[in-house]
Amino acid sequence: MVAASADLAQPISPELRLRIFGLDGLELCEVLCSASSRVRDVKEDVGQTLGLEIWEQQLLPLEHHSVNCDPKKPLRDSCTLKDAFADAADISGEFGLLLVRQNRVWGRALEDIRNGRCSLEKVPAEFKGDRDFVLLSVEHDGLFLRHASSELRSDEEVVLAAVGQNVEALKYAHCNKALVLTVVARFGRALRVVPKGFRADPDVVMAAVRQEG
Repeated sequence: MVAASADLAQPISPELRLRIFGLDGLELCEVLCSASSRVRDVKEDVGQTLGLEIWEQQLLPLEHHSVNCDPKKPLRDSCTLKDAFADAADISGEFGLLLVRQNRVWGRALEDIRNGRCSLEKVPAEFKGDRDFVLLSVEHDGLFLRHASSELRSDEEVVLAAVGQNVEALKYAHCNKALVLTVVARFGRALRVVPKGFRADPDVVMAAVRQEG
């Protein structure tokens, strides 16, 4: 639900109040939602107010409001606001988000992937090397990692996102020991698909066992 601007001195409600700003620093709208709302839910409300498609929007935490997120990286659609601002003293408070309009071709291609109308294999080559594009794509289908650029197939955050969606995605990662350790420490079940050269490595095995408990 999108709310009209209100006196910010009023007592904070149990809801989260999100103030959405443009690149020029002007406030575009406010969104009232719960801590369990996803970023995609916020985009839907913003889109209804400003006439934007979800795929046209990138939302970034304003640096002076950000807590548990990098102010230089867009919030993921699947992320809940509770997770994004997990360390805030009062999760029922007010936070600012920066709205950045995404390139329409980029956004349309990403939406086509999410809706199953396209795979990463068929998108323009420059998108396969676009970190944000690939990261959002593998969150939808981890196996898309196979079509990412060589550099991104060894990117820790991209690989973790892909394996988190589908453990089989690790088969397409360009692995070194450090990356394998990071993956199995987060997803112990991935041990069965790590490259053979690492499966008997004591450090890797122990990391996986500790994660699985």
